[in-house]
Amino acid sequence: MASISVDISPNVIAWVIRQSENNNVPMKTLEMLNSWYSGEKKPTFSQVEDVSQKTRIPFGFFFMSTPPEEFPLAEFRTVGSKKFDQPSRDYIDTVHSMEDVQEWMEDYRKREDCDPLSYVGICREASDGLEVARKIRNILQLDLDWYKISKSAADSFSLLRQRMSDNGVIVMMNGVVGSNTRRKLNINEFRAFTLINAYAPLIFINACDTHNARLFSLLHEFAHVLLGKDNLYNDSYRQNSLVSRAEAICNAAAAEILIPKEHLIESWSAIESDNSLEKVRGIAKEYKCSAFVAARRLRDLSLVSYDGYAAILKCLNEEFINSDEKKSGGGGDYYRTLQSRWDKGFIRSLNESARAGDTSYTEVFRLTGTNEKTFDKLVSTIGETAV
Repeated sequence: MASISVDISPNVIAWVIRQSENNNVPMKTLEMLNSWYSGEKKPTFSQVEDVSQKTRIPFGFFFMSTPPEEFPLAEFRTVGSKKFDQPSRDYIDTVHSMEDVQEWMEDYRKREDCDPLSYVGICREASDGLEVARKIRNILQLDLDWYKISKSAADSFSLLRQRMSDNGVIVMMNGVVGSNTRRKLNINEFRAFTLINAYAPLIFINACDTHNARLFSLLHEFAHVLLGKDNLYNDSYRQNSLVSRAEAICNAAAAEILIPKEHLIESWSAIESDNSLEKVRGIAKEYKCSAFVAARRLRDLSLVSYDGYAAILKCLNEEFINSDEKKSGGGGDYYRTLQSRWDKGFIRSLNESARAGDTSYTEVFRLTGTNEKTFDKLVSTIGETAV
């Protein structure tokens, strides 16, 4: 039986080709798409199915009359201060899955008669990062010297993540799309993003990043929650580049939480060394954060000159390129990795809703990408009674 040919809008084909440019699509697939677009060949139903799988574009999209508008947060996407119009499928699919999580959590909290979170957007009119930092300390109940109770950047990240979760923020973290280890998230595309919602604000952290970078991203994105603005973050704070006013405020707020100005001036003076680079490393060690953040903080407070900062930054960048710090690692225990991906408050709420019969287990497994066995274990690892 001959294959059945189908009609696809040339505009949709052109959109699929553009979508495929940043997604490692096989050359043969691109050649086939171009032959469809030129009219040289007409696609068959089975070929469309194959191209859908190779491009990771939903099958139904091919039969729309016009290309879909599905670029979540695309207008915020900044890499090295350059804007891109075409995000990857990995990024798009990750945002969409997080939107599903957020929508479920919003509905759940409304069913439970929860009030909207009062701090979402509370700093819309903030004029500087210090104002936002004060609000963050108040909401998360952080002392000025909170960093002293942490042993490392990873430890600080866990502490802050839990404080945010306890205050209603959904904090998710993953290094791949869902549970597909072949679809690793690219930190050159994004380090984190935030989806604003009065009932269920969500922060997603790219787990492929370093522990130091994750820590800064987490605080930066929480500042965006207070500003009430969706955000996609990819300014590493080690680049000497211009950013928007909102990004500058969030950068300053995150830096102030990590390295309080009041303490930094004293710490800088107390280090007995004439070597600025060594002093920067000493600050980073004391405050359990990145040397890049420490150097930028010192420059922002005029404790080092512009030329001095540029020289320090050059050395740190060279060290970073030649070190293993940029590798966050992977592997380890499957269930520990699975647990690290999910916000504990979300999993507990999902489990309670399923046990009460308000959410089907089919929906539970769809949202979490698990099955009965793995969800049961996931719930157990965060300290709840298993299903």
